[in-house]
Amino acid sequence: MRAGPPTRGSSRSSPCAPGSGPTKAEIQFRAFCEGRTGVPIVDAGMRQLAQTGWTHNRVRRIVAMFLTKDLLIDWRWGERYFM
Repeated sequence: MRAGPPTRGSSRSSPCAPGSGPTKAEIQFRAFCEGRTGVPIVDAGMRQLAQTGWTHNRVRRIVAMFLTKDLLIDWRWGERYFM
């Protein structure tokens, strides 16, 4: 398994080969973490988490399901971000 994208606050560069850009999954994950998915409830939940460090359980469930079922990103990427 390939390493996931950087965690919150990390400045680690992409694990891709030098000269290649980030993968589609990495771009989508970064947009997800920044609350720029285009889905209002997901964006609001991720922005609240970024600003306050807290979000309601129902919102956590919604964003987790969006990450895994809509973006098809491995749940472990989300685990690294949220922990």
